[in-house]
Amino acid sequence: MIITGGGEYRYPLTGQLSDMRVRGGGALYRAEYFGAHGKYDDMVARIYAGPQYIFAKGNASLLAVATERWYGNDPYNWAYGPRAEVNVTIGEHVLMQAGIEYTPDWYHMQTFQDGHLLTGIVTTNYVISPSSYVALITGISKEHDASPDFSNITYRIGVGYQRELPMGVTAYVEPDLLLADYTDPSPTFETTRRDRLVRLQLTLSKRDWRLAGFVPSLSYNYTQDISRSCRGGGWNLKAA
Repeated sequence: MIITGGGEYRYPLTGQLSDMRVRGGGALYRAEYFGAHGKYDDMVARIYAGPQYIFAKGNASLLAVATERWYGNDPYNWAYGPRAEVNVTIGEHVLMQAGIEYTPDWYHMQTFQDGHLLTGIVTTNYVISPSSYVALITGISKEHDASPDFSNITYRIGVGYQRELPMGVTAYVEPDLLLADYTDPSPTFETTRRDRLVRLQLTLSKRDWRLAGFVPSLSYNYTQDISRSCRGGGWNLKAA
């Protein structure tokens, strides 16, 4: 079972800084494996805060972010660093969202994986009609670890489509592909890893139902690692 949730609060500043506000929020992800006595349970907590500037065609934010991960219910790794975001409206139909983040990462036990991660992502949304839009998702990340065989560069490309359906239901589907190329051969396998990850997300939301300001959603996530022939899929409930 997978449970995810998150929220954000935005506080406007008054006076001469009326075009500024402060953002603060967080998110939680937990994967629970029944029958394994917590051995494979995975949980990630993330918080962020910082100022946001509002301008005519969009907004820009500079945030401080921090994450902590637990694996098997034991502390696994943690990271913190800066993140910059820009949202810009282009014309009447296009919204472009871009973000870049840098986080040094520390591992509680596997210190050979200590390093830093630089990630950038751009999402271009095109509004088809008042009830639907399509999105192009592109991204790149560079991970540099203390152990060179774990260092890699990853490319991401995906497409999202959302449509409002009758009876207050909103459907969203997002297939995407991640291509990870590692820089050095692994001493264990004597070869350089090249991971190819295919993912599919399907989400159904009931937009006319609200619980304490949240809209309940039901999501299906499917993942296949082509390079290793590992598969996984499952339903999860979340509030968005």
